Amino acid sequence: MRKSLEKTLEYGRFKGVKAIKVISTHCFKLTLLINKKLSNNVVISMKKAIGINVKPPSKACSDVNCPWHGKLSVRGKVLECTVRSTRGYLTATVERSFNRLVPKYNRYERRKSKLVVHNPSCISAKKGDNIIIAECRPLSKTKSFVIVGFSE
Repeated sequence: MRKSLEKTLEYGRFKGVKAIKVISTHCFKLTLLINKKLSNNVVISMKKAIGINVKPPSKACSDVNCPWHGKLSVRGKVLECTVRSTRGYLTATVERSFNRLVPKYNRYERRKSKLVVHNPSCISAKKGDNIIIAECRPLSKTKSFVIVGFSE
């Protein structure tokens, strides 16, 4: 589909629409430049649903380990964290704060833990951002979470 610049689509909700240029076709994503009747060029990007109530990213990427545009499925825990570092390539270190009950004193203590997460290029979270991460299959020795979006 990428080789021909002009092609009429034969599937989905874009059936019968003539595409001027196919920008990218990767996994579940289809980005098209479509010529409307009023000669306006509109970019349409379809993203798969990942099962979490999070706003999808506006940019597209070709990362295989992206939950929105790639093949990575998310399952398990969903946490809100703060980005502490983005030094590694497509990697971020996040910190999450939580309270733990000390039964002897019947009081709570504040604790923090750090996690290494995958930072897809379509999201590209920066240091200090409040984000939502979701558990996925192990991507490396220490990475088992992926950033799925920003928290409000």
